[in-house]
Amino acid sequence: MARVYSHRMHPVLADCSAFSENNVHVFAWKCVVRLFISLLFAFRVLVFCAADFSLSSPSFKNARLRKHAVYFTTGVAGLMLLVCAFAYILLDTDKYGKIRSSFDKRPWRNMKSLFQRTEEEEVFVNFNAMKCPFTNNPVRGTCPICCSLTHKDGYYHGDPHVLHEFSSQIVEHEMAKEASAMDHKPVLGRIQLDTLIAYRANYLFATLSPSCKGCYYKTWCWNVGYRMTWQSAILGFNCMMCTYLFGEDIQIFYADLRAILFCMSMFFSVSTLYMLLALICTSVVFIYEHPHFMDLDAIPKFIDLKNNERVRSWVYWFADESARFGVNPTKSYWTVFYSKKEKEEQRRRR
Repeated sequence: MARVYSHRMHPVLADCSAFSENNVHVFAWKCVVRLFISLLFAFRVLVFCAADFSLSSPSFKNARLRKHAVYFTTGVAGLMLLVCAFAYILLDTDKYGKIRSSFDKRPWRNMKSLFQRTEEEEVFVNFNAMKCPFTNNPVRGTCPICCSLTHKDGYYHGDPHVLHEFSSQIVEHEMAKEASAMDHKPVLGRIQLDTLIAYRANYLFATLSPSCKGCYYKTWCWNVGYRMTWQSAILGFNCMMCTYLFGEDIQIFYADLRAILFCMSMFFSVSTLYMLLALICTSVVFIYEHPHFMDLDAIPKFIDLKNNERVRSWVYWFADESARFGVNPTKSYWTVFYSKKEKEEQRRRR
C-alpha cells in the first residue's frame, strides 16, 4: 500500500515536481511541445497572411509558398485525424477497451445501491469505522449516483450553475429507467429518479453535477470528454473538406475563407488528439493510483508505469492531476462564475 500513497500531493505543488531530478526532462519537453504547437499555428497564420497580401500582384514564390502551406496543413490535420480514428477503433476492442469497461461496474462502491439493498441490510451504518475509497479518510457524505460514502476530498463538488444549467443533458438514462421501474420501493425509486434526472452534463462548457470522484471520472473521461473529442474530430474533418468548396476570392476579415478553414482544421485536429490522449492517460492514472478496487490488468502492457520512468512521466504529464490518490477533483478555473451563495458553500466545505 505504500506505493499507492507515494504520489499524494497538493495540486498546486504538482507542477513543482517537474523540477526534480527525475522529471526535469518532462518539464523541458513540456516547454518544447507547447512551443512547437505555438510556432505551428503562428507559421500557419503568417504564411496565409503573406499569401493574402500578394493577391493583387501574385508571384511564383508566393504561389509556391501558398501551395506548400496547403500541403503542410492538410497533411498535419489528416494525420492527426487518422491517429484519433485509429485510437477510437482500439478503444472498442476487447484488449484495449478494458480502460473504458473497468469503470462501468463502479468498483469503488463501498455501499450497495438503493436497488440492491434488502430490508435486513438497511441497518445503521457506523460512519466512523468506514474510510473513503479515494482518500482513505473518514467518510463525510454520500454520492447521489453510486451511493458510495466518501470524504470531501473524494467528492466532486460541481461547477457554477450559470454555466452548468445552460443546455445541460441527463447522463445516466439507464439508471433512471431502473429507478422508475422499482416497484418494491416506489418512494425510494421516485427519490432516486429525481436525483438521477438532476445529475446532468453540459457538453458545451464541459461541466458536471456533483458526484463522487469515481463517478466524476467515469462520466468525464468516457461520456462528456469522449463525446467532445468526437465533436472536435468531426469539426476538423468538415473544415478540411470545406476547403475544397470555397475559393480564395471569399474574403473574411484579413484572410480568405479557405485559409481560415485550413487553420480551423489544424486547430481541431491537434486539439482532438491532445484531448483524447488526456482522457486515456487520466483513466490510466486513476486505475494505477487506486489498485485496491480498480483492475490493473486493464492498463495495456506497453504502458509500464511501474518500471519505465519515462513512460510514467509522460502519462502523468498528459493526465489530470486530480486523478491521483487523495487529490480533490473539483476544478478551480470556473471560480469567476461562482455566485455569492456558491462561494459561501465552498468556504463552509473547507
